[in-house]
Amino acid sequence: MNNISNKTLVLAPHRRISFWDMIPFFAGDFELLQHLKSIRHRLTVLKEVKPADIPDEKKRMQLVRVLTKLSHLWVKIDLMGDLEMTQDVIHHLKNTPYKNYSEVTEALGIIISKTQTELESRSFACIPFGKDRYFEEDALFGKEVRQACSDEINAHIKDAGNCLAAELNTAAVFHLMLVAEFGMRALAGCLKVELNNIPTKEAGWAGLIKKIKKEIERREAENEIKQDKEEKEFLKICRLSNEQVFFFKEIWRDKTMHAQVRFNEPEALGVFERVNKFMEILATRIPLK
Repeated sequence: MNNISNKTLVLAPHRRISFWDMIPFFAGDFELLQHLKSIRHRLTVLKEVKPADIPDEKKRMQLVRVLTKLSHLWVKIDLMGDLEMTQDVIHHLKNTPYKNYSEVTEALGIIISKTQTELESRSFACIPFGKDRYFEEDALFGKEVRQACSDEINAHIKDAGNCLAAELNTAAVFHLMLVAEFGMRALAGCLKVELNNIPTKEAGWAGLIKKIKKEIERREAENEIKQDKEEKEFLKICRLSNEQVFFFKEIWRDKTMHAQVRFNEPEALGVFERVNKFMEILATRIPLK
């Protein structure tokens, strides 16, 4: 056991902490385990005084109640091995009473020992203060972006948030560049851009950016004659978005994908904000599903 104090747990966000060390934080549930230890201790004393006696029905039912509540806890924290063993003891207490106190205390001792071993093997990482807002968040870029985007895009946005929460900043930028890539390909698809008969989803960034730029210029030239205000506004959004994609490629995407850099927290958060705004703009006019 690590013997980490409560104070140390709070102040050591990057330290691996076993479930057993975290029990003080879950006192409401784990008081049951302490209660079981107390019962076992009392039965151990009785075993010494009356080694041949067996627990009466009242004591057995008291144990059954505690073990049943513990069974619910094992399900909650996924200790299925402990659950099976606990249920087996409950069955014996209800149907085939143990021969003496020694057998009961031995069974309880095994449960307690195995539970402690299982809990010590469960490790946790603490999210640094203020980073929890990024963790397991389904709408980091806002509800409108979430509703507009495909499940795959939303999954990468969520992954980027989890990486920020865990201070995996370079990994966060990696996922954010994938989000931007989905946005770029959606933009190309909306403009019906093709790259030498290569499917849009397989084309490289540089080629798509150039093709998107040419298509925007072509449609802008056509619209000089039509003077369609809606088309003009749409093409303005497309142009600004494509310029953002070029910026992403030159500053972050290429360096990330070719293992040329590691990003720190301010840099990763800066990328997060830029990609967030980029996707917010796209979500207003470009199909992202």
